[in-house]
Amino acid sequence: NQCRKFLESHELSAIEFVPSKSTANAAYLASQDKYAAAICSKIAAKLYNVPVLFDKIEDNAANKTRFLILSDIKNPKMPN
Repeated sequence: NQCRKFLESHELSAIEFVPSKSTANAAYLASQDKYAAAICSKIAAKLYNVPVLFDKIEDNAANKTRFLILSDIKNPKMPN
């Protein structure tokens, strides 16, 4: 868990956690239920019109998520 300290400090560690395929999917699911919330990027929140209540909730401020594209094609065209 990358934000356990935040959840514990706000007494949220007892809530039901629902796994999601991605943070964007979590934002979508939260947008469908007024009693739900998601930990997601600001971009996902904006995309699904989910209000951002808190930001910078990570336990480690240096935490980063990196995405890699692996392919057997030598120089694949990258989307814009």
